[in-house]
Amino acid sequence: MWTDLTIESNTQAHIGNVAIGAGNCWTAEFTGADGNKLTGLSCALWISVKDDPAGGHSLRVGPGSTFAAGNYDFEVVEVFDDAIRLQYKINFAND
Repeated sequence: MWTDLTIESNTQAHIGNVAIGAGNCWTAEFTGADGNKLTGLSCALWISVKDDPAGGHSLRVGPGSTFAAGNYDFEVVEVFDDAIRLQYKINFAND
């Protein structure tokens, strides 16, 4: 089951052991779910996973982008000028 999450620009959300900071929401190139490069309203994310230094990374995402962090799968639903809306669900296969 997917859960909705909205992160305002220049803030951070915490889900379990995953922290996601969001900011720099503007028109730029990002990678879509199919791996193709797209240009549109996008947002930078800074991800860290507690007790997993290798789990930290940053990326630029837009509508339809997907990524995994910790034990969660994420999909970008919508990007605004000052926020990003994601859906996430736990992925037990990432244990």
